[in-house]
Amino acid sequence: MIRSTSATCQVRTSYLPEEILWGYEFTPAISLSASGKYVADFSLFDQVVKVTAPCCLHETVRFGDPEKVKLEESLREAAEREREGAPLSNQATRCTWGLGSRRL
Repeated sequence: MIRSTSATCQVRTSYLPEEILWGYEFTPAISLSASGKYVADFSLFDQVVKVTAPCCLHETVRFGDPEKVKLEESLREAAEREREGAPLSNQATRCTWGLGSRRL
């Protein structure tokens, strides 16, 4: 048993950049049979299908969802202003992208 996870087996995986396929998903290999049981089709295990993905998906993964980042930053700034007692209307909104910050 692995003490840190209480698991009897621990698996780690590493991928090379050329092994990562952007715009692809694994083909579903598990289905529900007529009798209500799940069935795995292992012939589909390594199969992938091309999917329509946004052209900037890799940017979202790398930097996070821009809308979420803006919301989190504005909430942080609002909490900071509340602590300082500054009025909300005098502050500029700032968006942080992980590589620095930009003023909007």
